[in-house]
Amino acid sequence: MDNKPLEELAENYIKTRLSKAKIKYLKPNYDTDGADLVLLNPLNKHIAKQVIVQSKGRNVTEKASNVSIPAEYVVSNFVCFLYLEVDGDSDDHFYIFFSEDIKKWNENNGKYILSIPKGFKGSEYFEQHLFNSSSHIKTIEELLNNAPMLRQSYVEFENMELKEIIFEMWKKYDSFPDLNLVTALYDDFYELTGSSALDIFAICTIANHLESLDYRSLDLFMQDLFIIRNIDKPIKDFVTIHNPEQIRRLNSSWSIVYNRVLFGQVDVTYDGIDYKGLYCYIGDSEDHVEALLFDNGDYVCFGKRV
Repeated sequence: MDNKPLEELAENYIKTRLSKAKIKYLKPNYDTDGADLVLLNPLNKHIAKQVIVQSKGRNVTEKASNVSIPAEYVVSNFVCFLYLEVDGDSDDHFYIFFSEDIKKWNENNGKYILSIPKGFKGSEYFEQHLFNSSSHIKTIEELLNNAPMLRQSYVEFENMELKEIIFEMWKKYDSFPDLNLVTALYDDFYELTGSSALDIFAICTIANHLESLDYRSLDLFMQDLFIIRNIDKPIKDFVTIHNPEQIRRLNSSWSIVYNRVLFGQVDVTYDGIDYKGLYCYIGDSEDHVEALLFDNGDYVCFGKRV
């Protein structure tokens, strides 16, 4: 089985957590010493401390599995993240192992090997290593403070911002940010990013949690969407939405002006090509705007004012 998609999922998962914690990182152009990501603590323009991150992913639906790491990779500033998938199980099974943990695994032919049973969810060992942002991010920060130094004139910081990361996770894995992250996105949404796709995606993620966001509404985003209109007729005249029942009206009790809000993830056909999309509608009896974001980054947006 190709584990690459699961390993990419693990990598994107931790990128989101790192960005939220404001930990800088880079993505090497090639694998060196097992590095899928390099976390950085810049000390000045030329020197930074570094932590090496390796991401692993395994599907254990039908049988047990294992991961192996060359012993020479496992130094004091090495961290392994493991994402385990079980078909039909929507829960996240995401684990973290520091160098001292990995060195306790079985060793064979110069590699540390972790056996993963099908019943890993009932394993006390895996329970102890279940990733917890509140405690493990702090441990990573401490590790960065005590890590070896790297001359960073040879590397380029990862340029992907938080909104870009979560947009990529939705496009590839149908993953949405949780309520805490969406609350932070809402409170930090002071101005447009310059990317209409990212702005629409941010608004859609907020709409997805709107009914749980106390004291917040989509009123202020009406004008933002109105500015980026790019069609002169309603979306239904341009796009075929195959499952319109997925679009539901939201309880927007905190709205002051625009209390009609609709949101849903839908399957669509546009210009003969199939996409998945995010649909959002904000308005009232007179004014409204609607946007549909496609998973290739394109969008259509229509609005009118009386």
